[in-house]
Amino acid sequence: MRKWTLPALLLAAIAFAPMLGAPRAVAQTAISDQQKLVNQATGVIRTMRSEPGFAQSRSLLQRAKAVMIVPELTKGGLIVGGQGGAAVLLARLPDGGWSDPAFFSIGGGTFGLQAGVQQAQMVFFIMTESALQSVLRDQVTFGGQNGIAVFVVGQEKQQSAITQDRADIIVWARATGAYAGITVEGTSVTFNRDDTAKYYGRPVTADGILHGTVQRRGAGRLRTVLAAP
Repeated sequence: MRKWTLPALLLAAIAFAPMLGAPRAVAQTAISDQQKLVNQATGVIRTMRSEPGFAQSRSLLQRAKAVMIVPELTKGGLIVGGQGGAAVLLARLPDGGWSDPAFFSIGGGTFGLQAGVQQAQMVFFIMTESALQSVLRDQVTFGGQNGIAVFVVGQEKQQSAITQDRADIIVWARATGAYAGITVEGTSVTFNRDDTAKYYGRPVTADGILHGTVQRRGAGRLRTVLAAP
């Protein structure tokens, strides 16, 4: 039997320490903020589709040119209210499926006697090509003079002026907090180039993503939920 001297034992211990003494390596990939947003958007669509009072969501998804999903719009303030959040935009592809997401920022302000804090999940059904092009050109401020007719589900005042069939954009919102309702008046949307570049690993355009020429794994579940019958 081989006899081990003290120096030999020390050398062997050093050599085998990484295998014996170190914890087992586990492959872990940190989830980026952008991927978290995509995952949250998937949950919003599932929640919306399961809401009994919004049975037309299936029909709207089938007819929409694009959808913009805001997992969390935060609004609060006294006298002057501010609102803001992050959004993902996906467009209908020629084969009937959905594109990967482009990242947008949504924000703005409304004036009035408002107090409290409100958080809302929102889905913007973009029903016309002209409305989609306005969003892509960063030229949409809801309530502005841009010729974009917006219908907010559940807002009776707007329903009297704009019918759902005539709307360029239909908005579904699920809100909590002190405000009585949700409004998109004065809200604008802007392409978030930084978040989009981080998600795809390089600078890309919203047009390239929404036309299907830029792709990335990570949004498969979201596309599947949107396309579900």
